[in-house]
Amino acid sequence: MRGLKILLLTMSVSPLWAQQDSTDLYKQALSAFQKQDYQQSILLLDRVVRKDTGRLDARIKRIAAQYALGQYEDAGRDLTHLISQQSKEPEIGYWAGLTLFKLGRRDTAKVLLDRAIQGGIQRHEGFLRAGQLHTLSGNYPKALTFLDKAVKEKPDAETLQARGELHLLMGNQSLALADFDKSIIQEANHPKALSQRSALLQQKRDWKGVQADLERLQAVRALTADEQERLAIALFENGNYVEATKRYAALRTQSPLSQEGIRAWGLSLIRLKSYAEAIETLSQLPEGDRDGQWQEAYALALLKTKQTEKAHTIVNQIKGELSPVALFVRGACNWYAHDVIKSKIDLEKAKAGGYSDGELYWLLGRQAMDRKEWKAAVDLFTQAIPLDPSESTVYYYRGVCNQQLGRSDDALDDYQICLSRLPNMEEARKARGQLHFKLRHFAAAIEDLDRVSLGVDSVALLRMLGLSRLDLGEREAAGLLLERVLRAGAGDAEIKRAVAYLRFDRMNYEGTLQLLTESPADANDARFYYSRGLSAYHTGNDAMATHDLSKAATLGNQSLLLRETLGLSFARLKQPGESLKWLRLAVTGGSKSREVTSALARMLFESGALRESLSVSDSAIRLGGGDATLYLYRGKAHLSLKEPRQSVEDFNSALQYQPDLAEAYRWRARAQASLENWSNVIVDVAMTGAYSPLTAEDHATVGRAHLALKDYSSALRALTESVKAGSATAETLANRASAYAGTGDWLKAIQDWDKALVTNPRNAQWLAERGDAYLQAGQKSQACASWKSAAQAGSEMARKQLSTHCVSSQP
Repeated sequence: MRGLKILLLTMSVSPLWAQQDSTDLYKQALSAFQKQDYQQSILLLDRVVRKDTGRLDARIKRIAAQYALGQYEDAGRDLTHLISQQSKEPEIGYWAGLTLFKLGRRDTAKVLLDRAIQGGIQRHEGFLRAGQLHTLSGNYPKALTFLDKAVKEKPDAETLQARGELHLLMGNQSLALADFDKSIIQEANHPKALSQRSALLQQKRDWKGVQADLERLQAVRALTADEQERLAIALFENGNYVEATKRYAALRTQSPLSQEGIRAWGLSLIRLKSYAEAIETLSQLPEGDRDGQWQEAYALALLKTKQTEKAHTIVNQIKGELSPVALFVRGACNWYAHDVIKSKIDLEKAKAGGYSDGELYWLLGRQAMDRKEWKAAVDLFTQAIPLDPSESTVYYYRGVCNQQLGRSDDALDDYQICLSRLPNMEEARKARGQLHFKLRHFAAAIEDLDRVSLGVDSVALLRMLGLSRLDLGEREAAGLLLERVLRAGAGDAEIKRAVAYLRFDRMNYEGTLQLLTESPADANDARFYYSRGLSAYHTGNDAMATHDLSKAATLGNQSLLLRETLGLSFARLKQPGESLKWLRLAVTGGSKSREVTSALARMLFESGALRESLSVSDSAIRLGGGDATLYLYRGKAHLSLKEPRQSVEDFNSALQYQPDLAEAYRWRARAQASLENWSNVIVDVAMTGAYSPLTAEDHATVGRAHLALKDYSSALRALTESVKAGSATAETLANRASAYAGTGDWLKAIQDWDKALVTNPRNAQWLAERGDAYLQAGQKSQACASWKSAAQAGSEMARKQLSTHCVSSQP
């Protein structure tokens, strides 16, 4: 009624032509809606609403069209606006309820649909959705009322299925089944109805019906975990074990199985020889559901998975006469428990009872082997193979028997088949290796025996073969053999020494050092000391390296590598004298090693041999052996020899090799200071600080540069940092005094000059500058005294100051 009033009011204030136009459009929209052309209907209704915003019927019809097209968000936006204006209009509440149902807002949807129905909106979908919502909330009586009305209005598949599901929740299985049947009649492959009906048929143990429904459902959509289990049980009950097992395998990690499903799956797995899975499955059954069939099947699965003690316990619990299967299980368990007599009796009975299993013949063959009945054993193993093709050890045992019968080719064939399947079976590999050796197939024997854990006899064989190959120059093959002897724990001093030298050739220095350290030293064996010394050097043991290599040198080894290594080892041990000796010998002996020449240049520089350090660096660089370190130490030498320009060039070259070398920036700053390139000094000290903490001398250098550029504040900061860092030298203090003077802090300047003059009391320049500071501070008498001392030290400027300010005080 309220909507109608709004509509009349809108029409009363609209022009006649506009009313007529919107009315025609609305009629066209209704026609399109009835033809289910919802998109066209929405377009026309949009025009109606734009022309006549008050037409509630048009807006509601547009929402209905949007809902029909599944445009629930659009419908929701229109409804939000309408509800704010027409909150009690049943039609609006009806469509809002349906839309919110689709959008998942169930509580609000339920309230709105209940209100709409109470307001007189009696439609099928309203009843259906209200019924579904009340079902979800647990109000089954009210839900049933609505669903009954929905079925009466329109008994379609969805409505019948919804009511059937409600009957099922209320415990009315017969009514539920009737509704599901009707739903499926209406829609042959209705998913929910098929699923629910299959669950009811399972309770009635109608397995063919269950299978039929779920297979139809499977063609429509993927089955849930519960449905898959239901179908698997039905397949098992209908005798299709393979397909049932496939279904259970897919379910294994999805959800827990029912007891009925567990039994069906376990028995299917036993029939398909999936024993480990059968144990896992059958063990889930409670004890009250375990009968003789379960005990026999479970014991067989335990036996097949080598759990013989458990299998024996289970089979002994079976009451009454044992079946051939149970006899086989008990006989096998007795065999593994080393009760051979009882085992033979049970196994023979199982065989006589018709039980046919690969393991049965395998066990009988093993018993024949124990009796040394080689031919009988071969026959039994041959019968076992087709019964259980997956058992690979049968080929090994048949190979042993063939070898005992002198059938070497047959034995090798059996070993080959076994190892192709079980490449890590050491017994088979060792047997084949020993057979190859007896047949003088040495390469094949070595290949097999090198891959197994060897006994005493085989180790002795490998030792002999390894040393023989070493004598023949087959070093790689010998190394493999002798390493195997070591791993077997049979390495004496000779073997350890031989393997150590082979490892040394491969630059396995850690392995070499280990073996030579374990071996007794030979006082006259230069090779021993040379190999152990070089290995020690490469593993960081410089003390041992210098000892052993020095010993090797005294025994006649004067190789270039020995000299280089000794020089570098002594350098790392901070023994410059010995290091210089061997590094010089290495370089004069033709060493082209950058590490050696760099180390020699550094050692020479640090020992004060500047010209020689330059010469070594020059030679290495000319030969193409330049690197950052060589240029760095040549630059240091140039600077120490008062050749700053050459040093700057070298530091530049060093930085081309290594742009982050802080030491090159540091020394280049000092060289630039010697050249009075003060701006460059500042830049280089900054670069030094980017890659390394600044030293006191770095601060002093940059402070001196700032002072020269008359940047007194920066100079003062840098020089103060230098003093704090421990460089309170006279020169640093004097420079800071000048910086204080530059900033006008005369008293602090005087204090620093006083400290500097303690070290160098006759520095004429400092005395003269201190006199100037005294004068600026108003202490003329002290100024005159300082100038007088400066003049006596030879300062002409001090003499002029005396003549100007202190006439009576001239010296």
